Amino acid sequence: MLVVLTGGARSGKSRVAMKIALSNTTNPSLIATAEAGEDEEMLERIEIHRSSRTSAWNVIEEPLEISKSLGDLDPSAVVVIDCISFWISNQIEDSSDEEVFSMLDDLIRVSNERSGLTILVTNEVGSGIVPISFLGRRFRDLLGFVNQKLVENADRSFFIVAGKKIPLDDLDYDIAD
Repeated sequence: MLVVLTGGARSGKSRVAMKIALSNTTNPSLIATAEAGEDEEMLERIEIHRSSRTSAWNVIEEPLEISKSLGDLDPSAVVVIDCISFWISNQIEDSSDEEVFSMLDDLIRVSNERSGLTILVTNEVGSGIVPISFLGRRFRDLLGFVNQKLVENADRSFFIVAGKKIPLDDLDYDIAD
């Protein structure tokens, strides 16, 4: 089963993902995609995430090859990938959109081949201002298309607001009603 959680910054996406994972297993896995580099504030954010997890978590820090990391895990394991936004950010300068979409197709394929629950965390960045730089606009647009494709291929998807889940599943009704 593939579950996608999206929402704004600090909306509680990671906490909700951890809660879902821990309600399905006592030994979840996490593929973490963030890298701090020279950014001290980012390092602090990563440390906060690290400290929020118990030793029950099997943590793989992988900024790029998340499909391979997911495929290397037990197919029945419960896995959280946090987060797709950093995964896109990590490759945006060195990969074309077509290459990103090819890697996304691999991620969806590997996720769907698994028997275990896969939870993908991603940011919703399309509701804010239009970025001033080309790279910022490219990131926003690319992540928007990635999120659409993930939700389209997910078994369940939720928008997270203030730590609460809002289902994104299609409603089956006549719009004219």
